[in-house]
Amino acid sequence: MEENLDVFLADFGLDVVFGDIYTKGILDMPDQNILSGNVLSTEYSLTFITSTMPSLLSGDVLSVDEISYKIREVEKIVDGKFSRALLTRV
Repeated sequence: MEENLDVFLADFGLDVVFGDIYTKGILDMPDQNILSGNVLSTEYSLTFITSTMPSLLSGDVLSVDEISYKIREVEKIVDGKFSRALLTRV
């Protein structure tokens, strides 16, 4: 039996638009101390179902909750059913 991956995004998923693709994803925005703690920076990442955006590549731009982000890197996580994209806000 195939599991319904959309269940994982039901409570915390935000609207994601990539070209003509409309899907859901979880946006993480943890703060990180850099430069020996002198600067606080936000590290954006998006967790999404891999099959919803299989052609997502570094350099692409998408929007999450109507805010644009540029893709820095995409990696499959766990069993490959989900992926994580590292983002830069544009």
